[in-house]
Formats: sequence, structure tokens, C-alpha cells
Amino acid sequence: VRGCLLFSDDDVFKKVEVLSGGERSRVALARCLVTSSNLLLLDEPTNHLDITSRMALLEALQQYPGSLLVITHDRHFIEELASQIWEVGDGKITVYDGDYGYYRRRKAALLKEQAATAARAASAPSKANTPIAAISGPPRAQAKKLNPHKLEALEQKIYSVEEEMKDLEGVLANPTTY
Repeated sequence: VRGCLLFSDDDVFKKVEVLSGGERSRVALARCLVTSSNLLLLDEPTNHLDITSRMALLEALQQYPGSLLVITHDRHFIEELASQIWEVGDGKITVYDGDYGYYRRRKAALLKEQAATAARAASAPSKANTPIAAISGPPRAQAKKLNPHKLEALEQKIYSVEEEMKDLEGVLANPTTY
């Protein structure tokens, strides 16, 4: 870790209080990389770094044995590091199991599919021309009644899973867990 974070020669013997802000950040990252943690959370880690520092950071993170959760707009960084992409938007997270290239291909396919669906909807006859009886009746799936006992069992299962989630969240929130 010593050489890959751009500290060399006598730099490695400097006291932290005499280091610049960027050097202190690299020391903090080095401490994270050599501790026994298995997860690093990084928010825009390449902002304000020069190219050499970005490459050193990338190399260090590629050697990191734990998991990384990185929030970044640096596409090169994502391409070199990511094995799964989480897209956050519209109040939800969409997970793409693959690298950045897979994400881009999948996203392009989804956009093409949405455009085709919109085109089909635009060319379909409007509901205004549909007879009233056809649009006012209940759909077949909704016309079927659920068995009340089955519904109650499903509700109980949901309640049970929610309680289990609360218990697990409590365990994860406890600092001694880590």
C-alpha cells in the first residue's frame, strides 16, 4: 500500500499534521485498505484528484479484498472497477449484475423497448372508440375471489417477514456486530 498511494522516499516518514489535505486523504484511504474491514463506502473518491492519484487509487482498490460500494460519475473508474451497477432514480434502485458495458447495453435495450411500447400505444385505437361495456366490466383476474383463509395466511406471512426484517435491522445497527 505504501508505494501505490504516491508516498515514496522520505514522504513515508512525515507526520500526518504536516501533510496536505490530499495527502491526508490518501493516508485515510491507506488506513482503510490495511484494516480488517470487509466493506468500503466511497462517495465520489476521484473528485479533486489528478490523473496519477486516480490511477493509484484505482490500483489500490482493485487489490482490496473486501467489497466496495462506490458512488461516482467517473465512467473510467466504473468501467475498471465495477462488477455490479446500482442505478438510483425515481425513488427506486435497479440492480444490473454485470460491468458498466453490460449496464449500458441493457439500458439501451430497455429504452428501445420503451420506445416500441410507446409507439404501439400511440398507434392502437383509443379507448374513446371502445364500447362502454368492454371497459367498465371487471378484468377476469379481479373477478376471481381470493380464498379468505389463503388471504389471511399471506397477510400473516407478510407480518412475520416484516418482523424478521426489523430484528435483522436491529442486529445490523448494533456497532458490536461489526
